[in-house]
Amino acid sequence: MNNNNQIADKNVLSRDRLKFGVASILYQSEGNAFVPIHTIVVRALGGGDVALGVLSAVCTQAGSLMQWLGSVLLHLFNSNKKAMTVALFGGVLFGALLTLTLLTVALYPAVTSICLILYILFVAGFSAATGVQSNVETNWIGDLVARPLLGWFTSFKYILCVAGGVVFLIVFSQIVEKRPSFFAYSAIFSFIAISHAIAIWLMSTVIERKPMTVAFFGKKDDPERINYFDRSLWRYIWFYFAWSGGRAAFSGFITAYMIDCLGMAVGRIALVWGLSLSVSIVMLFLIGKMSDKIGSRKPLIIISCIVSAAMLLWVVSAWWGLVAIIIYQVFNGVAGQTHSMLGNNYGIEVIPQKGRSTYFSFARIAIGFGSILITLLGGFIMQHIRGWKILLFGSVFNHYHIYFLGCALFTMSCIIPLLLNKPKERA
Repeated sequence: MNNNNQIADKNVLSRDRLKFGVASILYQSEGNAFVPIHTIVVRALGGGDVALGVLSAVCTQAGSLMQWLGSVLLHLFNSNKKAMTVALFGGVLFGALLTLTLLTVALYPAVTSICLILYILFVAGFSAATGVQSNVETNWIGDLVARPLLGWFTSFKYILCVAGGVVFLIVFSQIVEKRPSFFAYSAIFSFIAISHAIAIWLMSTVIERKPMTVAFFGKKDDPERINYFDRSLWRYIWFYFAWSGGRAAFSGFITAYMIDCLGMAVGRIALVWGLSLSVSIVMLFLIGKMSDKIGSRKPLIIISCIVSAAMLLWVVSAWWGLVAIIIYQVFNGVAGQTHSMLGNNYGIEVIPQKGRSTYFSFARIAIGFGSILITLLGGFIMQHIRGWKILLFGSVFNHYHIYFLGCALFTMSCIIPLLLNKPKERA
């Protein structure tokens, strides 16, 4: 144990590292596999660009907005383990509700429009549960693992998560492509509900740590209240607002672009996404060891620069076609779960240890609201510029390309707060 009551012995942590990794396959990997699947389901339910924009906002930001509930659960139960159990049960519940919604459409096609609304609402609930799980997990790992071992511990967890995501992506896409029916879609979500139930049991066997919580509200100088004037906190929010907002607005339309402009089938789209996830596995292994030596900030700056610049390849795809997208997926693999791992570890480095879950919750709420506005704005922009195109250098340059250009430039601005925010030792 170190002075913060964190475990600094790899031998003690190795078994729990494996448990976190396997559990992340059960309650996180499916989310990675749903990127192309949601587009197919929404379109099957009669949804258009606005619905896709709303769904993109829901999938990427509902979890952020509801992370505060993780802090509430930690404060209520004074236990990481009990808080995680409740959060995972939320995944079981909304997985079951999505299953029933899609079964209803299969049996009663006349209620398709109503089920589209229910689908988006229940996806929002599922994403919210995922956000709560993420908040509790980050706090649990921060309470459990000494800082010099964070990269070693979390990289392995994310490697298993990405590997599971590749498998789920291939399996789910094959089901959607070969059995394009609401019965097949409902079967996928029933599996999600079951996997979360298994994760509840697995996480109940992880070493417990008593969380150090603080309140959202209280007197200004109260040490038991979050410090809303912490500069590192606001720079962290600025960074993730630019990154998440730009990437969420971007990701909401890339599957639609591949279908509409490149004529790709779901199976081929899944293979393209699988390439990105595969590269991510290699990067997680390399960056995990590096970040334990030099910290998370410098690798995060480099990866954020590379990936935001690589987003411009979707603009170049007007001339290069699928080749540009394949090259992008290689660069995108540098981000993926690697960026998520570094972002979480970086937050642990710059945000106060006491009340970590509350600080993360507040940050994610601020990031979520801002990113949702950006994503919804993107959906309305796409609706109004749909059909715009010009002939540029011998190729058709359309509304998708101009939209991707704006998303890439906005995402690049995330580098500024990273350059300003240097980690320091926290009490």
